[in-house]
Amino acid sequence: MSSQQMNVMGNDDGGSSGDEAHFAAMSTSTVRTSVQRKRQRTSKAWETFTFIPGNQFADNISRAQCKNCPKLYVVGKGISNLTRHSFKCIGRAIEVPVSNVGSSKAIDQNRFKELMAMAIIKHGYEFAMIEHGGLQDVMAYLNDDFKSFTRNTAKSHCLKIHKREKEKLKTILSKVPGRLCLTCDLWTSCATEGYLCLTVHYVDFEWRLNTKILNFCHIPPPHSAIVLFLAIYDLLKEWQIEKKIFSITLDNARCNDVMQSLLIDKLKEDDALVCDGEYFHIRCGAHILNLIVNEGLKQIRASIDVIREWVKYVKGSESRMIVFEDCAKRSNCLISKGLWLDCPTRWNSTYMMLERAELYRRAFQHLKLVDRNFDRFSSDVEWEKIKKIKNILKPFDDITNLFSGVHYPTSNLYFCNVWRIQMRLMEASKSMDSDIRNMGLA
Repeated sequence: MSSQQMNVMGNDDGGSSGDEAHFAAMSTSTVRTSVQRKRQRTSKAWETFTFIPGNQFADNISRAQCKNCPKLYVVGKGISNLTRHSFKCIGRAIEVPVSNVGSSKAIDQNRFKELMAMAIIKHGYEFAMIEHGGLQDVMAYLNDDFKSFTRNTAKSHCLKIHKREKEKLKTILSKVPGRLCLTCDLWTSCATEGYLCLTVHYVDFEWRLNTKILNFCHIPPPHSAIVLFLAIYDLLKEWQIEKKIFSITLDNARCNDVMQSLLIDKLKEDDALVCDGEYFHIRCGAHILNLIVNEGLKQIRASIDVIREWVKYVKGSESRMIVFEDCAKRSNCLISKGLWLDCPTRWNSTYMMLERAELYRRAFQHLKLVDRNFDRFSSDVEWEKIKKIKNILKPFDDITNLFSGVHYPTSNLYFCNVWRIQMRLMEASKSMDSDIRNMGLA
């Protein structure tokens, strides 16, 4: 072998050794880079933990210590244990998003006062609500520009809104193409103070029936015909509608007959009535039905009093109500409606009481077996009588609700429904039951 060939072979050996050294260096660099990448802690969990290398522990295992508490965790391949702890650590500070507090736009104080006044009107809040400390704290939290105001300011804004809306309604009533119909009711408060409620009904340009309360005002005594006439006429003048009235609906109080005749005479002077006032006075159909029913209920008061006493007994204490509910379940009276105690002066509530009591007939019978104090007698004959009474009252209740509607005309519904009542009373007058017959003839 020549020396040249030996040199070539020597050069090849030297190159091989150099390549191995270069490969080893690159491998070492790659491992170091890999280790360095593994040691990079980019998770948000490390924001609340401090890394402690393993050379500080006997087992040479690295750990992480919470910055908010002394808890230590072993650092392995994952950090899910650190993430879980960061959420439930009791020592961590609770972050409250306060960046937007106080940074909202400035409040329009007048607009704010008007909105508060509208809330008071809409929901019936008291004027003093605006002075409550809790509400003021909430408002101050929502906006730093909040300025509190007094109940008198709230009252003045409510009156301002009332005057503004009143002027709007005046304009609407002046432009109504047809005539206006009125209803007038007298109310007595628990303090025996008298109030007059004047309501207007009209059909607008889109043929929709509208109902608006014009006034709800205190009427000092005496509530004589002349006092009521002057009060109503002054209100009509105030609304500037005294020449646009077609009719007024009143109940059957005696003073109303005199009052409406005085009102007709006054409106005739201005030539403001249709057909010379022949159709001006309308008697309230619902009030007439109320008089008919109350007269009939006098004939069966004894049977109604029995049911009323039953309901009073059950609703007299919570323990009795619990026992009665248990009786209802055992008797399979699975009814969502509860018992109803009536108001003796409102016959429709009496009808409601009888209807509910009949639904719980078996429950009352079962109550007599388990409660010795409930010794009321309830025979099948008595229950059948109650059922008949309820059936007589049902059409009265349905028709009263129909006549009381305010979103649809009711004059066209009067005749056919009164005829239905007449037929029902004629049937009752021929009943074999003396109480039902007396009720129909009353």
